[in-house]
Amino acid sequence: METLIATDDGTYGAKGFVTDLFASLVKLRDFDKVYACGPERMLWRMFEICEARKLPCELSLERYMKCAFGVCGSCALDGTGWLVCKDGPVFSGDQLRRVPEFGHYRRDATGKVVSLESR
Repeated sequence: METLIATDDGTYGAKGFVTDLFASLVKLRDFDKVYACGPERMLWRMFEICEARKLPCELSLERYMKCAFGVCGSCALDGTGWLVCKDGPVFSGDQLRRVPEFGHYRRDATGKVVSLESR
């Protein structure tokens, strides 16, 4: 297994976002599957790259969880009924295609919708 590193300013590893490094790599190499975790904006970009190349992926989502065992619903993925704390946190690309909020918004501790697109 090879580890590649990217930093925004290039002080260590490749200069730029890890998603840019990944986009370059998938043009040069074949991958069986992609696994990723991190901020959702980054995961959304990884998902877009995988979708464009028909590359299977599994992504670990971060959601605010109040109870962490499926009672409160604070980590529910809108439109699916899935709970990140019980059904995840890892979801396949096939599953994420059915999550309308993925990459677009999340909810804060109060349940308020917070856009991921404007940040």
